[in-house]
Amino acid sequence: MNGDDERLLSRQVDAFIGVSSTRGLVPDEEPKLELAMERAAQLASEAGYAGRMFHAAFEIVPEEHNQWIRTFRVIITPDQ
Repeated sequence: MNGDDERLLSRQVDAFIGVSSTRGLVPDEEPKLELAMERAAQLASEAGYAGRMFHAAFEIVPEEHNQWIRTFRVIITPDQ
């Protein structure tokens, strides 16, 4: 098992999630992937990770009645 696997198993990974959605307390006019990325990066920066490399995962949530996008989520984790 490598170091990354051990961190994942022990849950020692910091993750930052940025969301752009047409739903929520303050809905965005339309969801944008770039906005979700900016929000995740802002959270990471506020936590002291500015200037670091990250791994990113993207989630796309469609509207229930069609395939229009309701929400983009970007999950970034610092590259160790």
